[in-house]
Amino acid sequence: MKNLKSLIALAVMASLTLNSLSAHAYALNEVATGATADASSTISIKITSAGATEATQIAVSFKVPRINADGTLDRSRVTMVGVPKLPMFSRVLIPTPLQGHNCWVFVVTGVDKDNQIKAFWVY
Repeated sequence: MKNLKSLIALAVMASLTLNSLSAHAYALNEVATGATADASSTISIKITSAGATEATQIAVSFKVPRINADGTLDRSRVTMVGVPKLPMFSRVLIPTPLQGHNCWVFVVTGVDKDNQIKAFWVY
């Protein structure tokens, strides 16, 4: 009986965790899910949309982006890249002006709103 209660508690916690992850993904709409480089060293960012999104911009950089005290992104360290309007549940590869291999690339989605920063290793 003691093991059954522990198992039920674990199942409830797992269910709540998965629900919160799903809600987080839908709140953001567009999420950076990876970075790649082609043979000519051009770095591209993979964007996945959970819902239909309007055209927007993301910020990319080799350095860690800075957020100003007022919550806006310091644009002196980043390159802004346009993201087209995306239909629901789609993926797109966005080429950037950055070039390189074997380096970290920082991507900011939700620029000047929630400034979600992700780091990706580019092979």
